[in-house]
Amino acid sequence: MNREERHVLIVEDEPVLAEIALRVFHEPPAWQAFRVMDGEAALRFLYKETGDSAAWDPDLILLNNFLPKRTGLAVLEKIKTHTELRVIPVVIWAIGDEEEALQAYGLGAAAFIRKPPDFTKLADQVRQIKRFWEGALFPVAR
Repeated sequence: MNREERHVLIVEDEPVLAEIALRVFHEPPAWQAFRVMDGEAALRFLYKETGDSAAWDPDLILLNNFLPKRTGLAVLEKIKTHTELRVIPVVIWAIGDEEEALQAYGLGAAAFIRKPPDFTKLADQVRQIKRFWEGALFPVAR
């Protein structure tokens, strides 16, 4: 795999928010991005139980907490207890409070970013997240 390529898994059930995140990650320099809509689908992708996940492992996971089937914090806990997946940085991107943020950091989240109440600011927020992680050195592919 070309280590210059960046890969992000977006776990977001709200279509408008997911579309904003996908568009931003496709802006130059574009990342390969894939979106799933619930916690169970995220784990199936990461555990390579779907045809979609066979090609790559994400360098970054952008994870909402309020998801169908399994919360983002429950997904985070599974990721951080998995030998190979635990090195992947997970950014919790949610409308949450300090208690939720504390739980996320306790489980190993790389960051807890609160979604702005004004949707017009979402794209700029995702661009900031993307820019920050563009400078990161990610672990070698598993």
